Amino acid sequence: RTVFGAPYDWRLSPWHTDFNSQMKSLVEMASSLNKDKKVIIVSHSMGGPVMQSFFTHATQEWKDKFVQLYVSIEGAYYGAPKVVMAVTSGDAFHIPVPGHDLVQLERTLESPLYLLPNITHWPKDEETVMVTKKRNYTIHDY
Repeated sequence: RTVFGAPYDWRLSPWHTDFNSQMKSLVEMASSLNKDKKVIIVSHSMGGPVMQSFFTHATQEWKDKFVQLYVSIEGAYYGAPKVVMAVTSGDAFHIPVPGHDLVQLERTLESPLYLLPNITHWPKDEETVMVTKKRNYTIHDY
């Protein structure tokens, strides 16, 4: 076997799951099943920050022994501007769910808060995240 999946509960932030220990075991198992070769890890979207948290907690010795390469595809390292709309207005991103119901749910999940844009990485007034009749809001307004 050469391809493995590492699912995580997207509703939670990385520090409130046992993902790190499960990922470490999966990487070690994948290496063992493939003649102790180092592994290539690929992540997507929120998987980027999740793996960043994972790698931060792994020792350099462990990473040197088990990881050949890490590839992040569209990792949300700087946050996701659409999350601002989700937690403020209940934007369902084209999912047929009433916004007033969804906003309450989104505000209780950890992952949207974890993905709020980090203003230190976004240029001032460059990205409009919410448009209203009276004004537009950027990353720096929330």
